Amino acid sequence: MKIIRRVCIGLVAFGAILLFGRRDSGFDTLPFPGAGLAVKMEAEVKTEGDYYLRASMAKADKSLTLDNESVPCTLTVCITREGKPRIKNEVTSLSRYAEYGFAEIQYYKGGGWHLAPGEYEIEISSRENCSAAMIRGATLSLERQTTHVTENFLVNVLRFYGGVLFLCAGLLGIIICEFKKPTMRGSQRSPRLAF
Repeated sequence: MKIIRRVCIGLVAFGAILLFGRRDSGFDTLPFPGAGLAVKMEAEVKTEGDYYLRASMAKADKSLTLDNESVPCTLTVCITREGKPRIKNEVTSLSRYAEYGFAEIQYYKGGGWHLAPGEYEIEISSRENCSAAMIRGATLSLERQTTHVTENFLVNVLRFYGGVLFLCAGLLGIIICEFKKPTMRGSQRSPRLAF
């Protein structure tokens, strides 16, 4: 019974690692800066890879297709990591690459940086107003370049449901082991009094 209990505890630990162990990098969403303004964010990159600047804007037309569109802008992106040289790039245009049709939001990307795991400070400044961003209301963030979107999605889904399965199976096994503990009734006899 002790072996089964240890296996169940191992399943719980493995399920918890799958569920909570590895998380993708998350970036704040910042307002698009106007002329002469800058925005900053602290970011923790957990997975090494290629990252780009992503702008989200309200859809401007009623087109049903996702045509190529490029929005001119003058953004300076400074990426700083402690102990490493600062990365500074100019982003002069943002190109449309995706759309969230139900919410009528379109996504644009520009620039590109290869980032290793670590903590970064990212500053985005603008030298002049980007008319499309000002009119449509835009936000900025960073996003990781994914080449195999379907595979990444499947891995994340399998990791989540595998973690839930192992965690629940381990907890259920521990509960069953607790209820099936041998009772002391058969092993203990009431002492007889001798006269």
